[in-house]
Amino acid sequence: MNQQKFIAVFKEVQHKMYFLSKRLLTSHEEAADAVQEVMAKLWEKRDTLEKVKNKEAYAMQMVKNFSLDRLKSKQAGHLRIVHSNYEDDHRNAQEEMERKAKVTMVQNVINTVYQSSIKWYCNGEIYSNMTLRP
Repeated sequence: MNQQKFIAVFKEVQHKMYFLSKRLLTSHEEAADAVQEVMAKLWEKRDTLEKVKNKEAYAMQMVKNFSLDRLKSKQAGHLRIVHSNYEDDHRNAQEEMERKAKVTMVQNVINTVYQSSIKWYCNGEIYSNMTLRP
């Protein structure tokens, strides 16, 4: 694979590689370094890339693996894996008591409002309260 063909194939993929790496590494500099390293590796393997059917998927997998390796390495001790969809189902006793107290308070307010709003009036009382004449 010559230089022009390499650039044509991987220029578009380079942006996707960066965004994937940035998502994993959470650092602009680390993501840019990862893409640069993977592009260098791809350039070194350019003669064997002719056998690869989906070059974009191959490059994306390489940058993903490189980024994950970078997270695991000791060089990247300042990086951490970020779980954006992580939920903690474990509650401590204090949080559970506060939650129950809030629920009870809301139920009491709803019951008070409901009971105080149910009053039956006859038409005459409604007219007199609204200062209307029948």
